[in-house]
Amino acid sequence: MQSRDGQGMQSSAASATVLCAVADGAEPVASALDDGFRVRTLGPDSDVLDVLDGGDIDCLVADEHVLSNIEAISEHVGHVIVFSGSVAPRLSQAAARRSGWDVVYRDAAPVETPGTEVDRLHERLETMFQGSTEDIGDTVLEVARLLMSAAPDEVDTRIEWGLESLGEALDADRCVLYAYGEDDRFSRVSGWQRTGAASPPDAVPVEQFPDADTLLQFSTVSVAAPPSEPPAAEYRSRHDIGTFVAVPVVIDWELEYVLAACRSGTEPWPASVQRQLRTAGELVGHTLRRHRRRNEIERKNERLERFASVISHDLQNPLNVILGYADLAMESRDPDDIERIATAAERMETILEELQTLVQESRALGETEPVAISTVVERARSSVAMPKATVDIEEIGVAEADPGRLRQAFENLLRNAVEHAGPDVTVRVVPINGGFAVEDDGPGIHPDKREAVFEEGHTDGDGTGLGLSIVRTVVEAHGWSVTATDAEDGGARFEVTDVDFHEP
Repeated sequence: MQSRDGQGMQSSAASATVLCAVADGAEPVASALDDGFRVRTLGPDSDVLDVLDGGDIDCLVADEHVLSNIEAISEHVGHVIVFSGSVAPRLSQAAARRSGWDVVYRDAAPVETPGTEVDRLHERLETMFQGSTEDIGDTVLEVARLLMSAAPDEVDTRIEWGLESLGEALDADRCVLYAYGEDDRFSRVSGWQRTGAASPPDAVPVEQFPDADTLLQFSTVSVAAPPSEPPAAEYRSRHDIGTFVAVPVVIDWELEYVLAACRSGTEPWPASVQRQLRTAGELVGHTLRRHRRRNEIERKNERLERFASVISHDLQNPLNVILGYADLAMESRDPDDIERIATAAERMETILEELQTLVQESRALGETEPVAISTVVERARSSVAMPKATVDIEEIGVAEADPGRLRQAFENLLRNAVEHAGPDVTVRVVPINGGFAVEDDGPGIHPDKREAVFEEGHTDGDGTGLGLSIVRTVVEAHGWSVTATDAEDGGARFEVTDVDFHEP
């Protein structure tokens, strides 16, 4: 693009949006400025603060009568040019006192055709935007190349490099990627800080994060005011944040991350830069989404491989028994041979049922409802063949759960106790802090195997090696956690935690 004098303009000026709020001659002025800037004109029934509040204006060009509220305008836009025939002392002082403000004098008569004063205005705008951080487009492209070419083990490092590039291009003190969690905190995932700048906090409560409600509505936050002023004044003052911009990183219609930059000065980043930073945030979100889905595919592939191993190994043994004793039974008609065939067939049926259950449990939960945990345990007890066992069930509480899935988890825990501790096992189901525990009086689990017992196909006895994997899948689908440890008397103990119980 060419400037009015034929010289090449920098792309930073071409990306700036100017609001023309000149009462007399707005159309000729806007038409002249359109050669080099994106120009909007204030409508006759529009309020200048309402338009600025939209957040996409980089500079306001206005005559004196529009600038009745200097403080409010300063909070909404970083660059203001007073374009007037006579300027009151208060406006001259405001322009001199505020970074990004300037005055261009014109004739008192209405502007009918572009002339020398409009040329001066155009030149002042070019000077105002050239050499500043009005355009980070090249940096965003660089970040895009970094992220799109990242190998799985390079994603975190590439994001760090991208934050450094963005921070330097923005002339920021810090550029940080925060994760938004269910605990209503913004936790630092990665970040860059200029040498000598204060380190960003590891976590920020949502009520202290500047204008967090706007981010939760998937909108950009831009704050340019002394740190002693709202929003979140205490946090901004403590961390020396004058100018602050944050863009939401939305993944699958959820706010998952926030890309934020700040510096100690009070001159805001223009709307054009905020839009480009939002593009960078979308690139980060796309990269993290792609990385997450790639990891999910890898986990599913690993699971399929384990399924194949279980099927090929565990089904092969009873199948060999059936084939071998079938030949003998055809010759001898011995009832013992036929019984061995039936036992092997039943084991194959059990393996297939548990494989089917495991596949079903890997899917999303069904309808959840308030469930009395102790009642679910009682129902599971009635479904498991353990006539000689003792099952003591204490009152646990009520939690939101899928009762059918939860019952299957308890059934597998009870079967596991019988398989490893014997038919006369004693099982206790007790409340613990933040959850419940199922423990038995059997031989327990060796410390080195307490994580492996939850893997598909892991077994030390005659089981299928799928039961505890089903337990973990069901528990984690509810958002809970399960671990294996020792019971007080040395048996196995499975603790389920992170359960949100209903108030009694």
